[in-house]
Order: sequence, then C-alpha cells, then structure tokens
Amino acid sequence: MMRNTWFPQRGASRRLLNLVLATLLAAATLVFVQGTPALAADVPSVTNPAWPDKCGVDIVMVFDASNSIEGTDATLMKQAGTEFVDALTGSPSNVAVTWFRGIDRRGGDGVGGTQIPLTSVATSGTDVNAAINSIAFPGAGDDGGTNWEHGFNTTDPFPSADIILFMTDGNPTTFNGSQDLGIPPPDPEDVDAGVTEANNAKLAGARILAVGIGTEISNENLKRISGPTQGDDWYLASDFADLINKLPDIALKLC
Repeated sequence: MMRNTWFPQRGASRRLLNLVLATLLAAATLVFVQGTPALAADVPSVTNPAWPDKCGVDIVMVFDASNSIEGTDATLMKQAGTEFVDALTGSPSNVAVTWFRGIDRRGGDGVGGTQIPLTSVATSGTDVNAAINSIAFPGAGDDGGTNWEHGFNTTDPFPSADIILFMTDGNPTTFNGSQDLGIPPPDPEDVDAGVTEANNAKLAGARILAVGIGTEISNENLKRISGPTQGDDWYLASDFADLINKLPDIALKLC
C-alpha cells in the first residue's frame, strides 16, 4: 500500500518540477530576446526653483535634434525658437543655445553641445537666431536616439543659468554609456538618467521649463524633469506648428 501511494506522489512532484522548470526556461528565453531588463528605479525629482523675480535672465535653450525631428518639423522648431528670442529681444537677457541627440556608439558618449554661448539680446537677437537656424537636424542615424541626460549635460557650461528651456518631442530612449543606441520604448534607466541631470541643474539654481511636442511624450516624464504644474513648470504643444504659439508666450512671462 505504501508503494502504491508513493509513486503517484512522486509523479505529481515530478510534474510540478517540470512545470517550474518550463516556466523558468520561458522567462529566461524572454530575457534573452528582450535584453536585460532595466532596473525599476525611480529617481525622485527635486523642487523646481521659483521663477526669477527680475527682468533680464540667463536662459539656455535646449533643442532635441533626434531622428524623429527633420524636414518641416525641424524648420518649424527653428522658427519657434527664433520667435522666442524675438520676444525677449530688448530685455537685458542673455541666451545660449544647445542641442542633443543620442549616443555616438554603444557604451559611448552623448551627442550634442553648444551652438552659441550666452549672448546678449538687449539690442538684437540676430546672432542667437542665426545659431538656432544653423542647428543640424540630420534625421535618421545610429546616434539619433533621445538622450535627456546629455541634453541637460549640454547646459553644464552655463552654471549661471536662471532658466533652462528644454524642448523635446519624445521620451528618452538612451543615456550616456548605454548599450542601447535608442530604440523605443524607453527603459526606466533612460528616464532616471535624465531626471538625475535635471535635478543637478535645479540644485545649481536653474528653473527648468520642459516643453513636450506632439503626442509621443509622457506628461509624467515632463513633470519629473521640471515640476508638477502644467503651464508653469511644463508645457505641451500639440505639434511643431503649435510650438510657435507656445514659446513666445513663455518668453513674455520672463520679462
């Protein structure tokens, strides 16, 4: 009787073991196909500094020049940028322009940099506008991911910045040193790297105004790099044509 009872239990145990092994194998296969899953980290956002209480500020305009922005969209983005500068011209403000894309190779550095350093627009915005119009939007390329971390790194040469105007049409898809060149969807690591650098800029005293363009960007991610309030910390433009309406209004809040 004991032998008749033992073998069915052993068979059930073996079936259970086989089921567990099959489940583990399926999970391992999924990880192999999809790559190592990102850590589910969540870097907290530090408080966005207050709006400057003066007319005449140092502003860094940061342009997303990733693969998704080319042709007409790139032209409209430049127009929106120059209209922002025109709205500031005549004020005792200084404007710098930077741009960013992805990384230059797997495990590599961020792509992007300074287009023009802080330049007075007290009497003319011509030089700044020329710099904006000379930004290259090359479209498709291996370095064309969206690297928010490096976007904020491009502002490092300007520690006196009062405002960082950060314009992007998508969630981050890579970060400095990543093995991923920037294929959506984003990993939490991509976002966290951007939030970390945004925090550093805020702690240095810059208020971040995050402007999302289009429908492919997360409101929550915009909040994390700026602050909680739409129309004050972060903004949405329905498309690049709408960006032309949004940016001058932001400029008028500054002076």
